[in-house]
Amino acid sequence: MIAPLAIAARVTVAGVPSWILWVLIGIGLAALVFGAFLALTTRTFLSRSLEAQGDVVALEERTRIRSPHALIHPVVAFKTLSGRSVRFTSPSGSFPPESAVGDRVAVLYQAEQPEAARIRSFSSLWLFPLVFGGVGAVFLFLAAVFYAFAQ
Repeated sequence: MIAPLAIAARVTVAGVPSWILWVLIGIGLAALVFGAFLALTTRTFLSRSLEAQGDVVALEERTRIRSPHALIHPVVAFKTLSGRSVRFTSPSGSFPPESAVGDRVAVLYQAEQPEAARIRSFSSLWLFPLVFGGVGAVFLFLAAVFYAFAQ
């Protein structure tokens, strides 16, 4: 009996094994679904968030694997509407840093969990959903082009 993987490897589309088409579709769908999940999570966060003004009180350097530059994450202090003082490190960092110590930033937080606040900026809120959604769209586009040229 011939293994199904061996059969799939012999089937070709325009001279290229057809399993490559399925890999492109799989990666594309996975990235697109994950990007949509991140976008829905962000949208839900925004719909339940309160806004406050915060001050960047420090910059925290976090090293990345196999990268010559560390990402700089702002540490922000703000007061909730109830008067509670909160300090958080932004989960999104950049190099060079987007803000400096002393900068005033808009902060979004949920009343029940203010420590999970985020800076109200495009990159902090929408960068990851767009990157994953974009990668998924590119892979699905490549799969469609690959399939179209095979016909």
